[in-house]
Amino acid sequence: MDMPEVQDGVLAPPARVAQAPPLTVPRLQVWAAVAGRLAYGVAALALLVLGLALLKEAASGVADILDMLSAQSAPNMVGFGWLGSYLLMSGSPVAAMALSLYAGGATSDIGTFAMICGTRLGASLSVVFVGFLYYLRRPFWRCPWRCCFCRGLWRNVEIML
Repeated sequence: MDMPEVQDGVLAPPARVAQAPPLTVPRLQVWAAVAGRLAYGVAALALLVLGLALLKEAASGVADILDMLSAQSAPNMVGFGWLGSYLLMSGSPVAAMALSLYAGGATSDIGTFAMICGTRLGASLSVVFVGFLYYLRRPFWRCPWRCCFCRGLWRNVEIML
């Protein structure tokens, strides 16, 4: 290997620079990869639309269950969304279910809004719960204001404001 020369206190590049051969990928392989990704994307969108249609059709049958639970008032729907997001540890699927119930005619617009608000409350408190578990796992000699529990609690205060 050639050593670089020093000219006026500055290193000059070596006379010969070894270059790696260019990588060549057959065009057919590239097009096959692109077509495969497009097929996966189209299949995922089709499954999403199918799932939303199934949720909408199934929501019309849930009206009897909500009447049996007397969950038609706004505070009850907040609790229904809250408990649902606790069980799933996420508020987004329960909010989608609330919109499906509304589209199927099982809930009113106020009940749907209350259920979505309940999902937000339940999801935020599940974040605090997971942060608290992380806090219990950490050693106590570290600064408590940098822990996950405190960050999650602060985020909930910001959301409530």
